[in-house]
Amino acid sequence: MDNLPKSVNFIDDSVFRKLKMLGIPPSKVCDDGTFLRRVYIDITGTLPTEQVAAKFLADSNPGKRNKVIDRLLDEEAANLAELETFIKIPVKLQVETHFSQETYDVVPV
Repeated sequence: MDNLPKSVNFIDDSVFRKLKMLGIPPSKVCDDGTFLRRVYIDITGTLPTEQVAAKFLADSNPGKRNKVIDRLLDEEAANLAELETFIKIPVKLQVETHFSQETYDVVPV
């Protein structure tokens, strides 16, 4: 198992260690189109637009894969933060003491 690609982060370290332990050779690096489709589906649950795909495939920057991952994760984090500001689910909080039982409507902040 000496044919492992260069590790660039802790996730690679973990995956390569497990592959080595199991004696499984790593898959070959996929082409840019396959990578873009997979990363979009994994992170956003959608496919990239035709324009996004064309721009990515035309980009000759060797770091473009990391850049698209970072951008998609940032966008998804922003989407979740925005969603949290709109979704406030009221809950009933029931408090019991030895003397009484009270119920309160509570909206998480």
